Parts: sequence; structure tokens; C-alpha cells
Amino acid sequence: MSGEVLCERCGSELKEGELRCPVCGRFTPPPEKQDDCGADDGGSQKARARVIRCTSCRAAVTYSPEAQNLRCAYCGEVAEVETPCNPIDETEKFYPFTVTREAAEEGLKTFWSRAKWYHHKDVAAKGTLTELRATWWPAWLCSADASFFWTADTTVGAGRSKWAPHAGRIDKKLDKFCVSASRGLTLRETSAIIDGYDLTSFESAPRGPEQATVECFELPRSQARQCILERINSYGLALVKTEVPELLEVQSRRVSTAGLLSFLRTENVSLPAYILAYRYKNRLYRVVINGQDASVSCGEYPVSVLKVAAVVLMVTVLIAVSIFVLLAALGFILAI
Repeated sequence: MSGEVLCERCGSELKEGELRCPVCGRFTPPPEKQDDCGADDGGSQKARARVIRCTSCRAAVTYSPEAQNLRCAYCGEVAEVETPCNPIDETEKFYPFTVTREAAEEGLKTFWSRAKWYHHKDVAAKGTLTELRATWWPAWLCSADASFFWTADTTVGAGRSKWAPHAGRIDKKLDKFCVSASRGLTLRETSAIIDGYDLTSFESAPRGPEQATVECFELPRSQARQCILERINSYGLALVKTEVPELLEVQSRRVSTAGLLSFLRTENVSLPAYILAYRYKNRLYRVVINGQDASVSCGEYPVSVLKVAAVVLMVTVLIAVSIFVLLAALGFILAI
């Protein structure tokens, strides 16, 4: 990319305003500013960006007077308009909605059909349901050359000892590795729906269903890069556990990894999703549907305490009866 600033040591991309490389820590002096006034104007425009802040889950979305919607897309609570003091990062790529609202409602029916026997079946009748809300949630799309160094104790080659030390290295090319930047959605929810996205086609502006909102990037850049590095290191630990035969075929312990990255690139992207927030017996529940594949969804079902208690009671009674029968049989045998 033209105008791209790279670290002289590891080749990772440096964002505007960064004085040290977030990967290797090399100091990079800022370039000379040609037009201080123009730079100040751009910073002040970012600082004046308006967002809608949820009073419950504290998620923030961009303010749109046309939407006329002051309800949080993630929990349905009232939101308030806020003007952040610090500049906020902006989305570079918007991935489009390919699932219509009608198709999302069908996906919601499929989600309800997967409920287990111990879940409540009367959510629609007794729950406080809201409409499906379309939103773009933020994420960092990363690419990098990664080397993961691992150590572990396994039973391979242990001899007389129970454990033997092992170590190794896995080289991996990360391409379009997605790290969630959402405050409204949990890591479990974003991980569950991320595989349903087509990351080959994107747009420069949010165009989708009516009254769709866009969640903002909120973390300061230093914290954002730290979050990205921690997520990649967690991926490295999962990668080692699935690709190293010494850990797959035998018992292991003390598995640890350390990642070494180079040529790290990040893009601020927004991914589409439909959110249904509802309350059942004063507790908040949420269903998240992928905006490009309605069959990919994640959410919670209200658990029926009475059904679970009934099964526990039934099992307890059966165990008590079985013990009584065994004792009676044992007493009869001893009496003979």
C-alpha cells in the first residue's frame, strides 16, 4: 500500500501515531509533518465523532439520526449519545449483509428447534422479545508470519520417570486471522459465528437493512495491539495441541507456547450479524445470527429448573430404591 510505514526490524505495519513497533518494540521516530493544521483538523474530526452508548452493557455504536433508534442492538436497553474525548479508529472495510431479515427469522426458528428437553418451550409466550436488530460488529483482520515455540512434558521417552521434556517449533502463515474488537458480543459468540463469513468481498460504506447500526472500535491503539497479540498467542497454544503428535497420542502436561511474529498487518473491519435480545423471568438472553449465513448462530436457551429438579429427584429415587432392594436381598440371603 502506498504511504505504508513498516518496522525496519520485523517488517510489521505501523499505524499513524505509533512510536514503537507493537511486535518487536523497535523505536520509530515520527515522520515530519508537512501540514500541522491539516493533521489537527483530522484529529479533531475523529474526536467529535458521536456514538450511542448503551447504559447496560456499555457497547457503543455510531450515531445515525436517520435510524432514530436509541435501543442497544445487543441487549435492547436504552442508549445515550456520547462524544468521546479521544479519537476512535474507523472501519476500513464493511462486509455486506447477504441474509435478508426474513431469512434471519427462519434461522431463528432453526435455532429454537435445537432446544433440549430441559429448556423452556414457552419463550415466545412468556418472554419479552424484541425485533431482530441488524448490526456490524468490529474486528481486526490480521495477517502475519508466525513462529510458535512450544514446550511440554509427555510420557514419550520418559523411561523410569513418569514425564520427559519435549520442545519444538511450528511455523504458520496467518492470513485473514480474525480477532474480535466487539464490546457488545462475547468472545464465545464471535468465535461461534466467525466461520460463516465470506471475507473476499467487502464495501467501503455500510449498506444493509434499514436501521442497521455500526459498533465502534473503542480500545486505544496500544491496548488493541496487545489484545491482537494475546489472541494470536492463544491460537498458537490451540495449534500446538492439535498438530503435535507427542501431545495428541499420549498424556501431557505443562504445555506452553511463545509466539514470534513478523510482517504483521491489521485492518479494521465490520462484520454483519442479526441480534435478538430478550428477557425471560427478568434475565437477559441473546441470540446472534451470522449476517451472511443464517444457519450459523449462537445463543442461550432459558433452562427450566423444575425439569432439571424433576430428573434429579427421579434419579435419586431410583438410586434409593435400588439400594433398598439390594439391602433387602442381602438380608434375605443372610437370613437363610
